[in-house]
Amino acid sequence: MIRRPFLALTLLPLFSPLAGIAGVFTSNPITGDADSGITAGTAYTLAVDIFDGPNRRINDAVFTGSGGGGNPATNNYTTGGLNNGFTGNVPPISGNVGGLTQNFLYNGNPATYTLNNLRVGETYTTTFFNGAFGGAGGRVHNITASDGGVLNGFDQNASPGSVLKYTFTAAANSLTFAMTPLVPADTWHHYAFSNQIVNQRALLTDNFHAPLNPNTNDLNFNLAARQGGLLTTGGATIPWVAVGNTQVGNATGSIDGGNYLLNAFGTGRAALDSNFNGSSSAGGLAVSFDLAPNSVANGDATLWEGINIGQSSANQSDAINGAHSHFGVLFRGNGLLQAFDGSTTLTPVEPIWSDTAQTNGLTRIELIAKDPTDGNPFDGVGQTDISVYAGGILRYSFSKTGGGYADNYLNFSAANIGGVDNLMIAQLVPEPTSLGLLALTGGLLARRRRPAAR
Repeated sequence: MIRRPFLALTLLPLFSPLAGIAGVFTSNPITGDADSGITAGTAYTLAVDIFDGPNRRINDAVFTGSGGGGNPATNNYTTGGLNNGFTGNVPPISGNVGGLTQNFLYNGNPATYTLNNLRVGETYTTTFFNGAFGGAGGRVHNITASDGGVLNGFDQNASPGSVLKYTFTAAANSLTFAMTPLVPADTWHHYAFSNQIVNQRALLTDNFHAPLNPNTNDLNFNLAARQGGLLTTGGATIPWVAVGNTQVGNATGSIDGGNYLLNAFGTGRAALDSNFNGSSSAGGLAVSFDLAPNSVANGDATLWEGINIGQSSANQSDAINGAHSHFGVLFRGNGLLQAFDGSTTLTPVEPIWSDTAQTNGLTRIELIAKDPTDGNPFDGVGQTDISVYAGGILRYSFSKTGGGYADNYLNFSAANIGGVDNLMIAQLVPEPTSLGLLALTGGLLARRRRPAAR
């Protein structure tokens, strides 16, 4: 069998048969943190270190350990065929990124990965991190994506370390990859993977990883290890301000082993002590998180978890329907949504945010704020347009005119016991022109040649 040589050029299009519909595969070798492509500002919808437990911080971005079990999954992704584990691989990759390739899962024929909660029309890049294993010999796979993307003959062993990327515009709320080995015994090794929103820049992330917190009322336990993003470079952190019963590290509700933000009994509120306005919100802002409205399955299906944005510093811990200027939105366990502008109810008839009732299961929520007037939704000029997505589906929109909101402190609260996980606050950025050129190049390549027969 003749093996295809490894394509070492960064962002070189490999093959995409349906330009404009399918995404584009690219690949390049990596040697350590500096050329890994991981950055603090990369807006990851997920960043997962497979078959590892704790967080791994790389270039001020945080990868979450999937734990020790096979076929890891959350509400944001699922895997299949990855039921065997291996520890102690030592490919010559330096820095913290080398730790991503020490442990892995394998045995899938094919191995599958499904991304969930995608927003149709949004552009993403999924990245698989690879390390060579087993000395000489290839680990060659044909890879397909459910939107039509195909890559034949990718060799995980062609370089000591590499990344395989797939950039696509979502045509559905989910996307599945399948990795099929050419030699059945040489199955795919899953070390780590991530999914990035291309047109966002991460300001702050927090996955609330707080194992063995000696005081679960301390919201800032392990803060330096669990927060990432541009605002955490140089060792900086953004503290939480707690009011009432709000905790991290409490396993009540069986959410993520207790590694989530718990808010309780109406008065429990957690506010980030930072104003995400001005230069942070220029161009627009996205606030995304996983939410459980009723994490203990209380019999009252109207119980909720909610978020306030657009608050001033003095009122950063206001109630969901507090009188001061802000936008508040709560998500009930019965699948209905209620929104507020200050204390004014915006939804006398509550719209649906979930087609099924929700208890302790997490759902991805995204609030996208824009201003068509001057581009900044939190500067008190023009207006603040807010779109509320749940599971990648637009569920509610609101426009605050007359200048919109000037400040942007935010907080979380719940009626009974609710939960929040995997928070990201990101600035919207224009789509890079290079992405359009990349898709065009991939389309030309697809029309000019077919994959070599094997």
